[in-house]
Amino acid sequence: YPSPVTEKITATKHCNGVDYWILIHESQNNNFRSYLLTSAGVNSVAVVTSIGSVCNGLNFFLGYLKFSPNGKKVGASSATPSFCELYDFDSSTGILSNSLTLATGTQFQGIEFSPDGTKFYCSFVYSIRQWNLCAGTNTAILNSSVTIGQSNGYTFRSLQLASDGKIYVASAGQY
Repeated sequence: YPSPVTEKITATKHCNGVDYWILIHESQNNNFRSYLLTSAGVNSVAVVTSIGSVCNGLNFFLGYLKFSPNGKKVGASSATPSFCELYDFDSSTGILSNSLTLATGTQFQGIEFSPDGTKFYCSFVYSIRQWNLCAGTNTAILNSSVTIGQSNGYTFRSLQLASDGKIYVASAGQY
C-alpha cells in the first residue's frame, strides 16, 4: 500500500446498484483512493484522485469523510490543517472532481448531509454551519452559508444523520 491513510473512510453504492465504492484519504497529501468492492471481494487496485487540501499537520488525521445520500457528493473535514470541503463523485468510475473549499481556518470536525442531500453541514468549534447545495454555482453555494447553531461553551464534534431523519451532534464534555 502507498503512504499511510487518515481515519477518514466512507462507502457508497456503485452506479450498478450492486457493488460498492470504499473511499479513503491518504495522509501527507491530497490523494483520495476509491476501492471497488464486488461479490469477488475488494479490488486491491485503487482509483486515485489528487484533489482538494493536503492532509498534514499536527491533527491531520482528525476529521470526517461522508457521501451524500445519493452518492453524488463527498464531504471532507480536517481539524489541522482546518478545512471543510465538498467534491463531486462519479459512482461509475470512482473519480472525485469539482473541489469546493467551503471554509478554512477554524478547527472543523463533524460533517453531514441532510436526508434529501440538498444541504451540507459542518461543525466548527462553537457553531454549526449549513450550505444549500441546490443554490446553483459554487459561488452561490458558498454564499448560502448560514450559522444554524451556537454552543454554550462546549465544543461541537461529530454530526450523524440517524434513521429518524434527524442530525445529532456530539459535544465535548456533554453526556
